[in-house]
Amino acid sequence: SLMLQLVTLPAHADVRIGVAAAVATKAEAVIGGATHALVAGNDLVANETVRTGPADTAQLIFLDQTSLSVGPKSEVTLDKFVYDPNRTKGDVVLQATKGAFRFVSGTQDPHSYALKTPVASIGVRGTIIDFLVQGDQLVVILVEGWSEITLPGGQIVRLTTPGTAIKISKDGTVQGPKTWDGTYRNIVQAASFPLYGHRFSSE
Repeated sequence: SLMLQLVTLPAHADVRIGVAAAVATKAEAVIGGATHALVAGNDLVANETVRTGPADTAQLIFLDQTSLSVGPKSEVTLDKFVYDPNRTKGDVVLQATKGAFRFVSGTQDPHSYALKTPVASIGVRGTIIDFLVQGDQLVVILVEGWSEITLPGGQIVRLTTPGTAIKISKDGTVQGPKTWDGTYRNIVQAASFPLYGHRFSSE
């Protein structure tokens, strides 16, 4: 019954963790198995999944000023969001299953941020990164700051030079880091990089 379904949702299901700052032209959100259209101004909650269509983009802004730009044909789940204004115990985990993204870290301790993908886990160390996930491949492009990527076997690769990119396959193969020149663009056909500037392109 509907009543039962409401009771069994996680207790923190409705805690606001951010807002959909911009959506062009449409996106959808899945919360507790229910899907609805995501429009600019909608609150974001923990465990919510955001999906975009073939020509759609969205920008999500979290309570700590973290920004996640979501490209076309993309899907991300907002796994965990613990905001600590004192910069000590924050914990932000985003699970990006496919698509193209730009992540700009917010005001919390840089080690608070983790971006998980089916290929590897990206540790954001106070930075701006673009990343693309498609099938068994992940491309990470460092825009600003630095990043630490943990490969399937546990090996850690660092990106420390802005403008460089790394391509990782699920089998652990690594190409790069090398200067980003757009050669990986065919991985997500509809996305052009940089995905957006620091702000959403429609502003």
